[in-house]
Amino acid sequence: MANDTFYALSTIAGKSGVAIIRLSGPESARVIKDMGYNSTPSPRVATFHQLRAPGKKEVLDEIIFIYFKAPHSFTGEDVLELHLHGSKAVIKDALSALSSLSYLRMAEPGEFSRQAFLNGKMDLTQAEGLAELIEAETSIQRQVALRQMGGEVASLYSQWRQQIITMLSSMEALIDFPGDDIPQSTLALVKHQVDSLVKDITNHLSIGNDLTALADGIKIVISGPPNAGKSSLMNYIARSEVAIVSDIAGTTRDIIHVKFDLAGFPLILTDTAGIRNGSTDVIEQKGIFIAKRAAMSANINIVVLAANQNNDAFIKDNPQLFTEQTIVLFNKVDALPPPQMKILENDLSEMKNGQMQKCLALLPISVNENYGIYLLLDTLKEAVADRYTPSDEPLLTKTRYREALELCKSHLLQVDPYTPMLDISAEELRMAATAIGQITGQVKLDEILDQVFSSFCIGK
Repeated sequence: MANDTFYALSTIAGKSGVAIIRLSGPESARVIKDMGYNSTPSPRVATFHQLRAPGKKEVLDEIIFIYFKAPHSFTGEDVLELHLHGSKAVIKDALSALSSLSYLRMAEPGEFSRQAFLNGKMDLTQAEGLAELIEAETSIQRQVALRQMGGEVASLYSQWRQQIITMLSSMEALIDFPGDDIPQSTLALVKHQVDSLVKDITNHLSIGNDLTALADGIKIVISGPPNAGKSSLMNYIARSEVAIVSDIAGTTRDIIHVKFDLAGFPLILTDTAGIRNGSTDVIEQKGIFIAKRAAMSANINIVVLAANQNNDAFIKDNPQLFTEQTIVLFNKVDALPPPQMKILENDLSEMKNGQMQKCLALLPISVNENYGIYLLLDTLKEAVADRYTPSDEPLLTKTRYREALELCKSHLLQVDPYTPMLDISAEELRMAATAIGQITGQVKLDEILDQVFSSFCIGK
Protein backbone atom coordinates (compact mmCIF):
# COMPACT_ATOMS: atom_id res chain seq x y z
CA MET A 1 0.00 0.00 0.00
CA ALA A 2 1.21 3.51 -0.77
CA ASN A 3 3.17 5.29 1.98
CA ASP A 4 3.17 2.24 4.26
CA THR A 5 6.32 1.25 6.11
CA PHE A 6 6.72 -2.52 6.20
CA TYR A 7 9.29 -4.96 7.55
CA ALA A 8 10.37 -8.59 7.32
CA LEU A 9 13.18 -10.96 8.17
CA SER A 10 15.27 -11.06 4.99
CA THR A 11 17.57 -13.91 5.98
CA ILE A 12 16.58 -17.49 6.61
CA ALA A 13 14.80 -18.27 9.87
CA GLY A 14 16.85 -20.27 12.38
CA LYS A 15 20.29 -20.05 13.96
CA SER A 16 22.99 -18.15 12.06
CA GLY A 17 25.88 -15.81 12.67
CA VAL A 18 23.97 -12.79 11.39
CA ALA A 19 20.29 -12.15 10.72
CA ILE A 20 18.96 -9.15 8.80
CA ILE A 21 15.59 -7.47 9.23
CA ARG A 22 14.75 -5.07 6.43
CA LEU A 23 12.32 -2.17 6.58
CA SER A 24 11.10 0.04 3.73
CA GLY A 25 8.92 3.15 3.78
CA PRO A 26 8.78 6.76 4.93
CA GLU A 27 8.96 5.88 8.64
CA SER A 28 12.16 3.80 8.41
CA ALA A 29 14.37 6.44 10.08
CA ARG A 30 11.77 6.89 12.83
CA VAL A 31 12.02 3.20 13.71
CA ILE A 32 15.66 3.30 14.78
CA LYS A 33 15.00 6.40 16.88
CA ASP A 34 12.09 4.66 18.62
CA MET A 35 14.44 1.74 19.32
CA GLY A 36 16.98 3.77 21.24
CA TYR A 37 19.13 5.64 18.69
CA ASN A 38 19.18 9.31 19.71
CA SER A 39 20.79 10.85 16.61
CA THR A 40 19.72 11.30 13.02
CA PRO A 41 20.95 8.21 11.15
CA SER A 42 23.62 8.85 8.53
CA PRO A 43 22.74 7.38 5.12
CA ARG A 44 24.83 4.48 3.83
CA VAL A 45 26.94 4.23 6.99
CA ALA A 46 27.23 1.06 9.10
CA THR A 47 26.43 2.19 12.65
CA PHE A 48 26.83 0.26 15.91
CA HIS A 49 23.83 0.45 18.21
CA GLN A 50 22.37 -1.22 21.30
CA LEU A 51 18.88 -2.05 20.07
CA ARG A 52 16.08 -1.52 22.58
CA ALA A 53 12.39 -2.32 22.49
CA PRO A 54 10.29 0.86 22.06
CA GLY A 55 9.77 2.62 25.41
CA LYS A 56 11.99 0.17 27.31
CA LYS A 57 15.58 0.24 28.59
CA GLU A 58 16.28 -3.44 28.08
CA VAL A 59 18.86 -4.11 25.35
CA LEU A 60 17.57 -6.63 22.81
CA ASP A 61 20.87 -7.02 20.99
CA GLU A 62 24.03 -5.19 19.97
CA ILE A 63 23.59 -4.60 16.27
CA ILE A 64 24.83 -2.84 13.17
CA PHE A 65 22.22 -0.86 11.25
CA ILE A 66 22.43 0.79 7.84
CA TYR A 67 20.04 3.50 6.68
CA PHE A 68 19.45 4.17 2.98
CA LYS A 69 17.81 7.46 2.06
CA ALA A 70 15.33 7.48 -0.82
CA PRO A 71 15.76 7.19 -3.74
CA HIS A 72 19.19 5.60 -3.21
CA SER A 73 17.98 2.23 -1.96
CA PHE A 74 16.86 -1.15 -3.24
CA THR A 75 13.16 -0.20 -3.15
CA GLY A 76 13.60 3.47 -4.03
CA GLU A 77 12.11 4.38 -0.62
CA ASP A 78 13.79 5.00 2.72
CA VAL A 79 15.20 1.63 3.81
CA LEU A 80 16.58 0.47 7.16
CA GLU A 81 18.52 -2.76 7.64
CA LEU A 82 19.01 -4.19 11.14
CA HIS A 83 21.96 -6.62 11.27
CA LEU A 84 21.36 -8.77 14.35
CA HIS A 85 22.99 -11.79 15.89
CA GLY A 86 21.17 -14.73 14.34
CA SER A 87 19.75 -16.49 17.37
CA LYS A 88 16.10 -17.50 17.42
CA ALA A 89 15.51 -15.49 20.60
CA VAL A 90 17.03 -12.28 19.21
CA ILE A 91 15.08 -12.56 15.96
CA LYS A 92 11.82 -13.32 17.78
CA ASP A 93 12.18 -10.43 20.24
CA ALA A 94 13.26 -7.95 17.57
CA LEU A 95 10.29 -8.80 15.36
CA SER A 96 7.99 -8.58 18.38
CA ALA A 97 9.36 -5.12 19.18
CA LEU A 98 8.75 -3.96 15.61
CA SER A 99 5.20 -5.31 15.67
CA SER A 100 4.46 -3.06 18.67
CA LEU A 101 4.96 0.06 16.54
CA SER A 102 1.56 1.03 15.18
CA TYR A 103 2.93 2.65 12.04
CA LEU A 104 4.61 -0.58 10.85
CA ARG A 105 3.21 -3.72 9.26
CA MET A 106 4.62 -7.03 8.08
CA ALA A 107 5.66 -7.16 4.44
CA GLU A 108 3.75 -9.27 1.95
CA PRO A 109 5.56 -11.87 -0.20
CA GLY A 110 7.80 -10.13 -2.72
CA GLU A 111 6.79 -6.67 -1.54
CA PHE A 112 10.32 -5.22 -1.38
CA SER A 113 11.00 -6.27 -4.97
CA ARG A 114 7.55 -5.16 -6.06
CA GLN A 115 8.17 -1.72 -4.57
CA ALA A 116 11.51 -1.58 -6.38
CA PHE A 117 9.68 -2.28 -9.64
CA LEU A 118 6.98 0.32 -8.96
CA ASN A 119 9.67 2.91 -8.20
CA GLY A 120 11.55 2.18 -11.41
CA LYS A 121 14.51 0.43 -9.80
CA MET A 122 14.04 -2.66 -11.97
CA ASP A 123 11.66 -4.01 -14.57
CA LEU A 124 9.74 -7.27 -14.30
CA THR A 125 12.38 -9.35 -16.07
CA GLN A 126 15.06 -8.10 -13.67
CA ALA A 127 12.78 -8.79 -10.70
CA GLU A 128 12.26 -12.34 -11.93
CA GLY A 129 16.02 -12.66 -12.43
CA LEU A 130 16.48 -11.73 -8.76
CA ALA A 131 13.97 -14.39 -7.73
CA GLU A 132 15.77 -16.98 -9.86
CA LEU A 133 19.14 -16.00 -8.37
CA ILE A 134 17.77 -16.50 -4.85
CA GLU A 135 16.45 -19.93 -5.85
CA ALA A 136 19.52 -20.94 -7.90
CA GLU A 137 20.96 -24.32 -6.93
CA THR A 138 23.51 -24.81 -9.72
CA SER A 139 26.14 -22.66 -11.37
CA ILE A 140 24.27 -22.51 -14.70
CA GLN A 141 21.13 -21.26 -12.95
CA ARG A 142 23.24 -18.60 -11.22
CA GLN A 143 24.81 -17.44 -14.50
CA VAL A 144 21.46 -17.15 -16.28
CA ALA A 145 19.83 -15.33 -13.34
CA LEU A 146 22.65 -12.79 -13.12
CA ARG A 147 22.41 -12.06 -16.84
CA GLN A 148 18.68 -11.49 -16.51
CA MET A 149 19.16 -9.23 -13.49
CA GLY A 150 21.60 -7.21 -15.58
CA GLY A 151 18.78 -6.18 -17.90
CA GLU A 152 19.86 -8.16 -20.95
CA VAL A 153 16.41 -9.35 -22.03
CA ALA A 154 14.75 -6.17 -20.76
CA SER A 155 16.84 -4.12 -23.16
CA LEU A 156 15.98 -6.39 -26.11
CA TYR A 157 12.23 -6.50 -25.44
CA SER A 158 12.04 -2.75 -24.79
CA GLN A 159 13.88 -2.15 -28.07
CA TRP A 160 11.38 -4.35 -29.94
CA ARG A 161 8.46 -2.59 -28.31
CA GLN A 162 9.87 0.78 -29.33
CA GLN A 163 10.21 -0.47 -32.91
CA ILE A 164 6.54 -1.45 -32.89
CA ILE A 165 5.54 1.96 -31.53
CA THR A 166 7.58 3.63 -34.29
CA MET A 167 5.81 1.48 -36.90
CA LEU A 168 2.48 2.35 -35.30
CA SER A 169 3.27 6.06 -35.58
CA SER A 170 4.04 5.61 -39.27
CA MET A 171 0.84 3.62 -39.77
CA GLU A 172 -1.32 6.23 -38.06
CA ALA A 173 0.26 8.93 -40.19
CA LEU A 174 -0.63 6.93 -43.31
CA ILE A 175 -4.28 6.76 -42.23
CA ASP A 176 -4.53 10.53 -42.69
CA PHE A 177 -3.38 10.30 -46.33
CA PRO A 178 -5.96 10.08 -49.09
CA GLY A 179 -5.68 6.61 -50.69
CA ASP A 180 -3.91 7.73 -53.85
CA ASP A 181 -1.39 9.92 -52.06
CA ILE A 182 0.28 7.31 -49.78
CA PRO A 183 4.02 7.16 -50.61
CA GLN A 184 4.90 3.65 -51.78
CA SER A 185 8.35 3.99 -50.24
CA THR A 186 6.74 4.48 -46.80
CA LEU A 187 4.56 1.40 -47.25
CA ALA A 188 7.59 -0.64 -48.29
CA LEU A 189 9.56 0.57 -45.27
CA VAL A 190 6.81 -0.41 -42.81
CA LYS A 191 6.49 -3.83 -44.46
CA HIS A 192 10.25 -4.36 -44.23
CA GLN A 193 10.27 -3.31 -40.55
CA VAL A 194 7.44 -5.69 -39.69
CA ASP A 195 9.01 -8.63 -41.55
CA SER A 196 12.40 -7.96 -39.96
CA LEU A 197 10.96 -7.88 -36.44
CA VAL A 198 8.98 -11.09 -37.04
CA LYS A 199 12.22 -12.76 -38.13
CA ASP A 200 14.07 -11.52 -35.03
CA ILE A 201 11.33 -12.77 -32.70
CA THR A 202 11.21 -16.13 -34.50
CA ASN A 203 14.97 -16.56 -34.05
CA HIS A 204 14.69 -15.63 -30.38
CA LEU A 205 11.97 -18.25 -29.91
CA SER A 206 14.08 -20.97 -31.52
CA ILE A 207 14.67 -24.14 -29.53
CA GLY A 208 18.40 -23.44 -29.23
CA ASN A 209 17.70 -20.28 -27.27
CA ASP A 210 14.98 -21.66 -25.00
CA LEU A 211 16.28 -22.04 -21.44
CA THR A 212 12.89 -22.07 -19.71
CA ALA A 213 13.59 -25.58 -18.37
CA LEU A 214 16.55 -24.34 -16.31
CA ALA A 215 14.38 -22.59 -13.71
CA ASP A 216 12.67 -25.73 -12.39
CA GLY A 217 15.11 -28.32 -13.69
CA ILE A 218 15.67 -30.21 -16.95
CA LYS A 219 13.28 -33.17 -17.03
CA ILE A 220 15.01 -36.52 -17.59
CA VAL A 221 12.54 -39.43 -17.65
CA ILE A 222 13.50 -43.09 -17.38
CA SER A 223 11.01 -45.28 -19.23
CA GLY A 224 10.81 -48.75 -20.71
CA PRO A 225 9.25 -52.17 -20.16
CA PRO A 226 9.01 -53.85 -16.71
CA ASN A 227 12.09 -55.54 -15.26
CA ALA A 228 14.55 -53.80 -17.57
CA GLY A 229 16.39 -52.18 -14.65
CA LYS A 230 14.87 -48.69 -14.62
CA SER A 231 14.61 -48.43 -10.84
CA SER A 232 18.09 -49.89 -10.36
CA LEU A 233 19.48 -47.25 -12.70
CA MET A 234 17.57 -44.57 -10.82
CA ASN A 235 18.98 -45.75 -7.51
CA TYR A 236 22.52 -45.89 -8.89
CA ILE A 237 22.44 -42.35 -10.23
CA ALA A 238 20.69 -41.01 -7.12
CA ARG A 239 23.10 -42.95 -4.85
CA SER A 240 20.20 -43.96 -2.62
CA GLU A 241 17.37 -46.48 -2.47
CA VAL A 242 14.73 -44.07 -3.76
CA ALA A 243 12.93 -46.60 -5.97
CA ILE A 244 11.74 -50.10 -5.13
CA VAL A 245 13.73 -52.74 -6.99
CA SER A 246 11.95 -56.04 -7.56
CA ASP A 247 11.59 -58.80 -10.14
CA ILE A 248 7.81 -58.51 -9.91
CA ALA A 249 6.41 -56.82 -13.03
CA GLY A 250 4.69 -53.52 -12.31
CA THR A 251 6.41 -52.77 -8.98
CA THR A 252 6.72 -49.06 -9.73
CA ARG A 253 3.16 -47.72 -9.92
CA ASP A 254 3.79 -43.97 -9.63
CA ILE A 255 6.53 -41.62 -10.78
CA ILE A 256 9.52 -40.90 -8.52
CA HIS A 257 11.61 -37.72 -8.81
CA VAL A 258 15.21 -37.02 -7.81
CA LYS A 259 16.95 -33.67 -8.35
CA PHE A 260 20.68 -33.59 -8.96
CA ASP A 261 23.40 -31.37 -10.39
CA LEU A 262 25.20 -32.60 -13.50
CA ALA A 263 28.14 -30.36 -14.46
CA GLY A 264 26.24 -27.31 -13.22
CA PHE A 265 22.95 -28.17 -14.93
CA PRO A 266 19.88 -28.78 -12.74
CA LEU A 267 18.31 -32.13 -13.61
CA ILE A 268 15.13 -33.78 -12.37
CA LEU A 269 15.45 -37.53 -12.87
CA THR A 270 12.13 -39.39 -12.97
CA ASP A 271 11.51 -43.13 -12.68
CA THR A 272 8.24 -44.40 -14.16
CA ALA A 273 6.11 -47.52 -14.25
CA GLY A 274 7.06 -50.27 -16.67
CA ILE A 275 5.21 -49.93 -19.97
CA ARG A 276 3.56 -53.11 -21.21
CA ASN A 277 0.43 -54.27 -22.99
CA GLY A 278 -2.16 -56.62 -21.54
CA SER A 279 -2.17 -55.50 -17.89
CA THR A 280 -5.55 -56.04 -16.17
CA ASP A 281 -4.51 -54.19 -13.00
CA VAL A 282 -6.34 -50.85 -12.97
CA ILE A 283 -3.66 -49.17 -10.84
CA GLU A 284 -0.87 -50.46 -13.07
CA GLN A 285 -2.75 -49.26 -16.16
CA LYS A 286 -2.91 -45.80 -14.62
CA GLY A 287 0.82 -45.96 -13.89
CA ILE A 288 1.53 -46.90 -17.51
CA PHE A 289 -0.58 -43.98 -18.73
CA ILE A 290 1.33 -41.59 -16.45
CA ALA A 291 4.66 -43.09 -17.58
CA LYS A 292 3.88 -42.52 -21.26
CA ARG A 293 2.73 -38.98 -20.58
CA ALA A 294 5.89 -38.21 -18.58
CA ALA A 295 8.12 -39.63 -21.32
CA MET A 296 6.40 -37.54 -23.98
CA SER A 297 6.86 -34.33 -21.97
CA ALA A 298 10.49 -35.02 -21.00
CA ASN A 299 13.33 -32.83 -22.17
CA ILE A 300 15.39 -36.02 -22.52
CA ASN A 301 13.97 -39.55 -22.39
CA ILE A 302 16.10 -42.52 -21.28
CA VAL A 303 14.58 -45.79 -22.50
CA VAL A 304 15.91 -48.84 -20.65
CA LEU A 305 15.61 -52.22 -22.37
CA ALA A 306 16.87 -55.59 -21.14
CA ALA A 307 19.64 -56.84 -23.40
CA ASN A 308 18.85 -60.47 -22.54
CA GLN A 309 15.24 -60.17 -23.76
CA ASN A 310 13.54 -59.71 -27.13
CA ASN A 311 12.50 -56.06 -27.35
CA ASP A 312 11.09 -56.04 -30.88
CA ALA A 313 7.44 -55.89 -29.80
CA PHE A 314 8.08 -53.07 -27.33
CA ILE A 315 9.96 -50.99 -29.90
CA LYS A 316 7.24 -51.58 -32.50
CA ASP A 317 4.41 -50.72 -30.08
CA ASN A 318 6.04 -47.54 -28.72
CA PRO A 319 7.64 -45.61 -31.61
CA GLN A 320 6.86 -42.30 -29.85
CA LEU A 321 9.53 -43.10 -27.24
CA PHE A 322 12.37 -43.28 -29.76
CA THR A 323 12.98 -39.70 -30.85
CA GLU A 324 15.86 -37.26 -31.24
CA GLN A 325 15.55 -36.64 -27.48
CA THR A 326 16.03 -40.32 -26.53
CA ILE A 327 18.99 -42.22 -25.12
CA VAL A 328 18.40 -45.97 -25.45
CA LEU A 329 20.09 -48.26 -22.93
CA PHE A 330 20.44 -52.03 -23.30
CA ASN A 331 20.86 -53.10 -19.68
CA LYS A 332 21.94 -56.43 -18.17
CA VAL A 333 24.71 -57.13 -20.68
CA ASP A 334 26.47 -58.95 -17.83
CA ALA A 335 23.86 -61.69 -18.30
CA LEU A 336 24.92 -62.25 -21.92
CA PRO A 337 27.56 -64.83 -22.91
CA PRO A 338 30.41 -63.41 -25.05
CA PRO A 339 28.97 -64.59 -28.40
CA GLN A 340 25.64 -62.85 -27.71
CA MET A 341 27.46 -59.69 -26.66
CA LYS A 342 29.02 -59.55 -30.12
CA ILE A 343 25.59 -60.08 -31.68
CA LEU A 344 24.21 -57.21 -29.57
CA GLU A 345 26.94 -54.87 -30.78
CA ASN A 346 26.05 -55.68 -34.38
CA ASP A 347 22.34 -55.21 -33.63
CA LEU A 348 22.98 -51.80 -32.07
CA SER A 349 24.95 -50.73 -35.14
CA GLU A 350 22.07 -51.76 -37.42
CA MET A 351 19.49 -50.01 -35.20
CA LYS A 352 21.50 -46.81 -35.15
CA ASN A 353 21.54 -46.79 -38.93
CA GLY A 354 17.91 -47.88 -39.19
CA GLN A 355 14.83 -47.60 -37.00
CA MET A 356 16.58 -45.70 -34.19
CA GLN A 357 18.75 -43.38 -36.23
CA LYS A 358 17.05 -40.31 -34.72
CA CYS A 359 17.98 -41.29 -31.16
CA LEU A 360 20.78 -39.48 -29.33
CA ALA A 361 22.64 -42.70 -28.46
CA LEU A 362 22.30 -46.49 -28.11
CA LEU A 363 24.43 -47.79 -25.25
CA PRO A 364 25.05 -51.26 -23.76
CA ILE A 365 25.20 -51.08 -19.95
CA SER A 366 25.06 -53.16 -16.81
CA VAL A 367 23.85 -51.43 -13.67
CA ASN A 368 24.83 -54.46 -11.57
CA GLU A 369 28.41 -54.43 -12.86
CA ASN A 370 28.71 -50.62 -13.19
CA TYR A 371 29.43 -51.10 -16.88
CA GLY A 372 28.71 -48.22 -19.25
CA ILE A 373 27.24 -45.94 -16.57
CA TYR A 374 29.93 -43.29 -16.86
CA LEU A 375 29.52 -43.30 -20.64
CA LEU A 376 25.79 -42.78 -20.09
CA LEU A 377 26.44 -39.81 -17.78
CA ASP A 378 28.91 -38.31 -20.27
CA THR A 379 26.35 -38.74 -23.07
CA LEU A 380 23.65 -37.18 -20.93
CA LYS A 381 25.93 -34.30 -19.97
CA GLU A 382 26.83 -33.67 -23.59
CA ALA A 383 23.15 -33.74 -24.66
CA VAL A 384 22.17 -31.31 -21.90
CA ALA A 385 25.11 -29.00 -22.58
CA ASP A 386 24.38 -28.91 -26.32
CA ARG A 387 20.85 -27.71 -25.71
CA TYR A 388 21.05 -25.69 -22.49
CA THR A 389 24.45 -24.00 -22.42
CA PRO A 390 23.67 -20.26 -22.39
CA SER A 391 24.58 -18.55 -25.64
CA ASP A 392 25.92 -15.01 -25.99
CA GLU A 393 22.50 -13.87 -27.24
CA PRO A 394 19.75 -12.65 -24.87
CA LEU A 395 18.13 -15.73 -23.34
CA LEU A 396 14.52 -16.88 -23.31
CA THR A 397 14.11 -17.87 -19.67
CA LYS A 398 10.38 -17.81 -18.84
CA THR A 399 7.34 -19.52 -20.29
CA ARG A 400 5.36 -16.30 -19.95
CA TYR A 401 7.95 -14.51 -22.13
CA ARG A 402 7.44 -17.13 -24.84
CA GLU A 403 3.65 -16.81 -24.63
CA ALA A 404 3.79 -13.01 -24.83
CA LEU A 405 6.24 -13.09 -27.75
CA GLU A 406 4.14 -15.65 -29.63
CA LEU A 407 1.12 -13.38 -29.15
CA CYS A 408 3.12 -10.34 -30.28
CA LYS A 409 4.31 -12.25 -33.36
CA SER A 410 0.75 -13.37 -34.23
CA HIS A 411 -0.41 -9.74 -34.23
CA LEU A 412 2.56 -8.62 -36.34
CA LEU A 413 1.75 -11.28 -38.94
CA GLN A 414 -1.67 -9.64 -39.39
CA VAL A 415 -0.13 -6.25 -40.23
CA ASP A 416 -0.43 -5.34 -43.91
CA PRO A 417 0.48 -1.74 -44.79
CA TYR A 418 -0.86 -2.28 -48.34
CA THR A 419 -4.40 -3.01 -47.20
CA PRO A 420 -7.02 -0.24 -47.57
CA MET A 421 -8.06 -1.01 -43.95
CA LEU A 422 -5.00 0.59 -42.36
CA ASP A 423 -6.83 1.17 -39.09
CA ILE A 424 -7.03 -2.62 -38.59
CA SER A 425 -3.27 -2.99 -39.12
CA ALA A 426 -2.70 -0.11 -36.69
CA GLU A 427 -4.79 -1.91 -34.08
CA GLU A 428 -2.75 -5.10 -34.61
CA LEU A 429 0.42 -3.08 -33.93
CA ARG A 430 -1.11 -1.68 -30.74
CA MET A 431 -1.92 -5.19 -29.53
CA ALA A 432 1.57 -6.38 -30.47
CA ALA A 433 3.11 -3.55 -28.41
CA THR A 434 0.81 -4.42 -25.50
CA ALA A 435 1.78 -8.10 -25.65
CA ILE A 436 5.51 -7.46 -25.52
CA GLY A 437 5.08 -4.70 -22.93
CA GLN A 438 3.58 -7.24 -20.54
CA ILE A 439 6.96 -8.95 -20.29
CA THR A 440 8.86 -5.99 -18.83
CA GLY A 441 5.90 -4.31 -17.13
CA GLN A 442 5.63 -1.39 -19.52
CA VAL A 443 1.98 -2.39 -19.56
CA LYS A 444 1.24 -2.53 -15.84
CA LEU A 445 -1.50 -5.11 -15.42
CA ASP A 446 -2.22 -6.12 -11.82
CA GLU A 447 -2.59 -9.81 -12.64
CA ILE A 448 0.89 -9.89 -14.19
CA LEU A 449 2.43 -8.23 -11.12
CA ASP A 450 0.64 -10.66 -8.82
CA GLN A 451 1.91 -13.59 -10.90
CA VAL A 452 5.52 -12.40 -10.72
CA PHE A 453 5.85 -11.30 -7.11
CA SER A 454 3.63 -13.86 -5.38
CA SER A 455 6.38 -16.45 -5.92
CA PHE A 456 8.90 -14.42 -3.89
CA CYS A 457 9.52 -15.23 -0.26
CA ILE A 458 8.77 -12.78 2.54
CA GLY A 459 11.49 -10.13 2.90
CA LYS A 460 12.58 -10.17 -0.74
